[in-house]
Amino acid sequence: MLNFFKKPHQDVQAQIAANKGLAFKYIVLAAFGSMVIMLMTAAIISFARIQPLDDTIVPSVVGLSLTEAMLVLQEHNLTAAIETRFSENLYDEGLILSQSPQSGIHVKVGRNITLIVNRGNVVNIVEDFTGFTLNEVRSRINIAYAGGQLQIEEPIVYVISDRPVGTVVGQSPSPDTQLTGPTSLRLSVSRGNILPSQNIASYIGLTYVQTLALLAEAGIPFNFVSSGNHDNNATVVSQSPASGGALSYGQVLTLVINEPNNVGNRIFGFVEFTLPDSPLPLPIRIIEHHPNLGDLELFSGELPGATIRLPYLATPGSQIIAFSGTTPLASHAVD
Repeated sequence: MLNFFKKPHQDVQAQIAANKGLAFKYIVLAAFGSMVIMLMTAAIISFARIQPLDDTIVPSVVGLSLTEAMLVLQEHNLTAAIETRFSENLYDEGLILSQSPQSGIHVKVGRNITLIVNRGNVVNIVEDFTGFTLNEVRSRINIAYAGGQLQIEEPIVYVISDRPVGTVVGQSPSPDTQLTGPTSLRLSVSRGNILPSQNIASYIGLTYVQTLALLAEAGIPFNFVSSGNHDNNATVVSQSPASGGALSYGQVLTLVINEPNNVGNRIFGFVEFTLPDSPLPLPIRIIEHHPNLGDLELFSGELPGATIRLPYLATPGSQIIAFSGTTPLASHAVD
């Protein structure tokens, strides 16, 4: 009887022992599996850290400056291929007009993104360059006038002006002139408001005819006045500023002369002309015109805008006429 109860008890203990062994195997397998998963995860993370991603998203750089666009592309491991294009919008000069590929697209890292940069606008009229420095004008012409459409004429004309030295104060052609082909741009650039003193020579003792010829060469505006005295040659007796002096912008050289003694059947007098207000020296020509005797040139040279006064010894019935280029400015009847 005792053996009868002992047999089942032994079977249960054997089963429990078998179950314990199986559970231990499962625990070992689970631990090993967890360790494998952890190692694989670590390897993946490590690989991701040392390997760059093989693609990136193209950012939007339209509207940015070229420098800004390059920085943004570098942040996304991308490079730039740059092209330029003229645009009608002057104020977008230097900005990115378009890009390819477009933003939002997945591409490989290191991909070239083509950037179209605004080169400025091609204009077909002459712009107003006054107030800019000569270097600024050169830069603007290189950008805006393609193919030599507008070129600065050399040598540059420097004039007395109250504007800062190096500032463009006049130009020809004038602003808004239509361009129909390659055109030369004549610029007048400020050299300050003092005429160099070496240009003011002594004219004392010279006749007024000799003095006018020298003033034409020097480009100095003038004002002749009578001394109230007479001599045989109508000579200069004083001047202001004196020799070695300087003229400020807008001033003229005043010359005092004696009137001639014998004028015969001709008339001696003074005539005043107001020249166009222009810092750019204008070609001025003054003649005595007689309907029967023809023309006699009294003065020919380049002068800045000013009011000038000169003497004449002319035939009655003639006219003293002032021209700027071929355009008549004013006339004075001799009678």
